[in-house]
Amino acid sequence: MNNQILATWRDGELYLHHTVTQNPDAQDETFCSHSHRAYELYYFLGGDAEFAVEGTVYCLVPGTLILMDCRQTHNVILRTGAKTYERIAILLEPEAFPGGFDRLMSVVRDGHCSYTFSDRERDWLDSCLQLAESSVNTPEVKETILAVVAVILAKLSRMTDSDLLTVPSGDELTRAVIRYISAHLTEDWNLDQLAAALYRDKAHLNRRFRSIMGCSIWQYAMQRRILLAQRTLYQTGSICLAFEASGFSEYSTFYRHYRKITGLSPCEDLKRITRSKKGERNE
Repeated sequence: MNNQILATWRDGELYLHHTVTQNPDAQDETFCSHSHRAYELYYFLGGDAEFAVEGTVYCLVPGTLILMDCRQTHNVILRTGAKTYERIAILLEPEAFPGGFDRLMSVVRDGHCSYTFSDRERDWLDSCLQLAESSVNTPEVKETILAVVAVILAKLSRMTDSDLLTVPSGDELTRAVIRYISAHLTEDWNLDQLAAALYRDKAHLNRRFRSIMGCSIWQYAMQRRILLAQRTLYQTGSICLAFEASGFSEYSTFYRHYRKITGLSPCEDLKRITRSKKGERNE
């Protein structure tokens, strides 16, 4: 597998990359199920793949644009024999996400994440993203990317109020698992209880879930718990309250999963977000 980075730019609130992957490996962590604090605009340019967001699978054709809310779990599903995979992604931390798009994000959270365009509209979208890419070596890069994102979101808002939404073709069993996890996220449950509630064999449930989400049911549940804890940590500044919100009974287990999923310990993550907020106030 070989990644060619055609454009990239990052600061503490914004990350843009245009990447082409030759001979993509479905087992690589790049394509595994994950979520993050940032909102994401994902633009598919080429390859043979599908895209799953919280159990809903979207067919990818060149020009497909997917918008994701922060902390939505997603992954790429590469088809067997895929030789290339090209995409542009723009990730925005909540502090950088433009205001005024509550209606759009409500629709996204309901599962309508994917947008397709006419040839003329795609030419316009390509031009917008090319403008963002061409700005990465200029002093106005962040302002330009944010302006481009705002214009694209405005376009998606207009499409949301029309009949141009792509109807999701999700896996109902996977969505049922996700609904169960959401309802019992911080409770003490196991796969046997989940299987009994859905009247399915737990091995079959795990195979189906992994085929769509790219991770096991338990890995997904742990990721959701840690993201809940992280949100509490950011809102309250209290590691103790974050631990309590997570549903873990032992702090050592909470700490281990937090570090594995976020790459930071709770204390390190709190220091990072505190420094970021102080930097914003000093600007």
